[in-house]
Amino acid sequence: MTALANCTVELQFYDNKGAQVSQYVVPNFAPGASNSLDLTRAGVTSETAARAEIRAVVVINPAPTPVGSPATRGNCSVISSLEIFDAAGGTVALTSDFRFTGYTGLIALVDALKP
Repeated sequence: MTALANCTVELQFYDNKGAQVSQYVVPNFAPGASNSLDLTRAGVTSETAARAEIRAVVVINPAPTPVGSPATRGNCSVISSLEIFDAAGGTVALTSDFRFTGYTGLIALVDALKP
């Protein structure tokens, strides 16, 4: 029996205008592995108010991008979580146990807090 290839996972943040704010590609995401993508309030330059609406997206086996490299399309199921911290590092909100199988999944629409 041949083992299935690991999959490629892309983590993305978008602002309320649909512009990508941050992106991270994990080209060889293995079973049991974890990764994270951090975004500070200062990283959302398209919003000037104290709060910013941010959309987080997880893409499984994305098409090759300038950030990522072509990889063997694997078969995986991803469990994701989204945690919001205040300026002191304390957890303000946590969502978890979203399960995605396939190509694309929307995590959540959240408000980032001012540091």
